[in-house]
Amino acid sequence: MYSSLRLKLAIVSVTVVAMTLSSLSALFLYERETNTINREFQKDVDERAASIYRELSINFETLRSLAILFNGDNIPDHARFQLEAKQILSRHDDIKALEWIPRVKHADREPFITKNQKNYPGYQFRERNEQGEMIDAKERLEYFPVAFVAPLAGNETAVGFDIASTYDRLVTLKKSRDTGMELATSSIVLVQDSDGSKGFLAFLPVYRGDSSTVEARQKNLLGFVLGVYCIKDIFTSSALTNKAIGMQMTLVDKTSRKGPEILYRHRSRINAAINNNFTYRKDLPAILGRKWCLMAKPTTTYIESRRSVLPQMVFVIGLALMLLIIWYIRMSIQRTEVIKSLVTKKTNELVEANNKLELLSRSDKLTGIANRRMLDETLEKEWLRAIRTKSRLSFILIDIDFFKQYNDNYGHVMGDECLQKVAVALNNVSRRSSDLVARYGGEEFALILAGTDNATSVAEACRLAVLDLAIPHLHSSCENVVTISVGTCSCIPELTLDHHMLIKTADKALYNAKDISRNKVCEIELKGTTPNVITYNKLTLVKSNSSRNKGD
Repeated sequence: MYSSLRLKLAIVSVTVVAMTLSSLSALFLYERETNTINREFQKDVDERAASIYRELSINFETLRSLAILFNGDNIPDHARFQLEAKQILSRHDDIKALEWIPRVKHADREPFITKNQKNYPGYQFRERNEQGEMIDAKERLEYFPVAFVAPLAGNETAVGFDIASTYDRLVTLKKSRDTGMELATSSIVLVQDSDGSKGFLAFLPVYRGDSSTVEARQKNLLGFVLGVYCIKDIFTSSALTNKAIGMQMTLVDKTSRKGPEILYRHRSRINAAINNNFTYRKDLPAILGRKWCLMAKPTTTYIESRRSVLPQMVFVIGLALMLLIIWYIRMSIQRTEVIKSLVTKKTNELVEANNKLELLSRSDKLTGIANRRMLDETLEKEWLRAIRTKSRLSFILIDIDFFKQYNDNYGHVMGDECLQKVAVALNNVSRRSSDLVARYGGEEFALILAGTDNATSVAEACRLAVLDLAIPHLHSSCENVVTISVGTCSCIPELTLDHHMLIKTADKALYNAKDISRNKVCEIELKGTTPNVITYNKLTLVKSNSSRNKGD
């Protein structure tokens, strides 16, 4: 009965191992496949972002082509502008309008209006009031009205509109004028599209004469060639294929005054849920003074269409092989059950004895924490590790203040209980698995802290933890309860140093803490071979009320 139970347990154990190994193998392949899909997804997004930027660059070249008309001595007439603009618009469907925005001084307002009424009857300088209604533009030193617009259909309200009447566009105009660079505005709602699509305006300054300095550009500005662009059309034109690729992509303007703004969101034509585990953001190069980025998420169809059955096959094959091994082990167990039982029994006894011996050899019998031997081995190991990783290593040495007087007056039994309570308190302060608390000898304790920058804070926490025990000690010269003095030393170990120097320096810091008045923390940091001493009193390190720190 007992042998049968052991056999069943062995089979169950091997079965669990078989399923675990098969699952881990399949999971490993699944994760590799997922990483491959993620890289492919990011590559697709990168290519689409590059295509969008390329499409924008091509469209912006049209402004430069149109600006050539205004580089001569004479400004082209309305007919010439319409002819050139029509040819450009026929090649670029995502440009909603091309406009000429001259710089008009207030003194020239009426003559300019009269002249342009030949092209647009009823032409006036216009602006929008707070209710969004078009009204005559208010008087200002200079205006930037829409003089020419192509096509006129759908853009009638733009004719005569003073671009400088809105704050955001005026800021963009001045910046474009002073830098001589093409600049784009933040997003606008296009009146040309009934679906409320977003677009933006791009300005290209045109100068007459010198434009080498800011002063010259401000003086010689002739006007601006303006393009009205539809973001949705630009995004659509940038598509690399007509096939649905199964992504949700969002174009975001990061330079909007109100924070990141969604310019356009492309939803996948594939009717599938979005996989939120894959999210990727690609920043586009600077676009006419704007910073755009493309954020994308794939659909579940995009992910699943790129997966293979290899992980499932590996799982099934691995499970079959492991079941075959289980059968072989079962047959072997049946033949060797008696011998295995004896060997297992002796082995368990030996292991248990070794564990007890190891525990006794590495732990302090009284306090149950690590002993001096364990401390020395751990410090040497951590010292070598810190040299390899060039990380910080700290050693804290603790001494119970006036412990001899405690033993003499309260007895050794109470003294042992005091040591045990202090050991528990110190062990509770050290929470990281890499830290070690050990009994250094007698009433002294030590801590090893690897890779920490707050050894002094830990030392202060130890001091407060022992103080919070409130173990009565009426024969102490510094407090009415048991206290500790703490010395700590930190350094980045080097081959030229020895870990014994860390202990000696911490011991020196402990001596300094006791010499000050006890119940103190003192740190000495090793830099090369010269220790720097920093003494911390309790009022400096502890932000609690001062009633806990009487005697400082």
